[in-house]
Amino acid sequence: MTRQDGSTPEPAAGAPRGKPKGDTVEIVKVLLLALGSFVIGFALVLVFLRQPSDSGDAEAQPAETPAEVAAASASQPPPAALPPASGYARQDGGPAPAAVGGYEPVGGYGAAAAPAGGVEAAAGAQAEGDAPPEVPPGKTPDGMLLDGDAFYLKCWDDAGVERKGADCDRLEVFERRFSTRLYVIDKCRVDAASANADGKLSVASEIDFLASKVSFWNAPSSDLPNAAQVGSCLRGALSGLPIQGIAHRYARYRIFFTVLFGKAAAKKAAEIAKTETAQKPEEKPGGKAADKPSAAKGKVVKVVKDKVRVRKAPVDGEIIGKISQGNEVRLLKQKEGWCQVVTPSGNEGWMICDALAL
Repeated sequence: MTRQDGSTPEPAAGAPRGKPKGDTVEIVKVLLLALGSFVIGFALVLVFLRQPSDSGDAEAQPAETPAEVAAASASQPPPAALPPASGYARQDGGPAPAAVGGYEPVGGYGAAAAPAGGVEAAAGAQAEGDAPPEVPPGKTPDGMLLDGDAFYLKCWDDAGVERKGADCDRLEVFERRFSTRLYVIDKCRVDAASANADGKLSVASEIDFLASKVSFWNAPSSDLPNAAQVGSCLRGALSGLPIQGIAHRYARYRIFFTVLFGKAAAKKAAEIAKTETAQKPEEKPGGKAADKPSAAKGKVVKVVKDKVRVRKAPVDGEIIGKISQGNEVRLLKQKEGWCQVVTPSGNEGWMICDALAL
């Protein structure tokens, strides 16, 4: 209602007052602005989460819980052992196989971070820190003798397939290294038995090039007193025999050596000396060697290695003599790496074919 003078009358006391329209509009604007900010912020978060990773993945990977991470780790195969820094050499010229189980870096897997410098540095530290102290060569004591050639029982290829000893290549470098560490075996005999103990000790060895280690123990055919205790001593005393740089065709070998002590060694030495004397080429009165064997059978071949043993039968037959480098023999036949020959003195026997210029 408007008065006649044009003024608006005041509302009566206690009458409700209406809200100005301007205040309502301002409240609506604030609410809409807040809602719009929330929607824009949520959209930005979604866009950020769906961004591809730096590695180039098309989609972001879902977050993993600690339980999921542990389960995934348990399902993975163990890390391959670092190849030994030993100059793995293969006779067939092929690449060295990756090292597999049985080789444990210093402290075990996961015990410490790899040394700075990459795989090469880690392998070098592993070879120095994990390997037993090397057993140096030494003089063979009196009263002991390595009887005959090493006997190869079996070998295994990189895939673990077993092969007969006759099919295994000979580890001549390993045999020579073993023959120059006989003083270690003698010390174990003295410690485990006595300085007067005599008899035969059959030493079994296994060379594992994949794991870069060698093991020794006593074989059942030993008759040396306390042979089992001597074998236990050898497990630690010869564990540092170096196998680095040995050419080999297969991954693992099992080889046996026969070591004689005391009376057994003296008896064998006398037999060898007797047969060596019998095998020397006869000399003519003028001092020249007698003519080579005149047997019609067989092809004449030259001996290219020194002091090669001649046996009645291949592999482990009785030793009937030795032939020095430069002599000639007549080759009768070959069998699994062994050659039947006629010696300069007319005897027939077997020797390793590697010692002949075939």
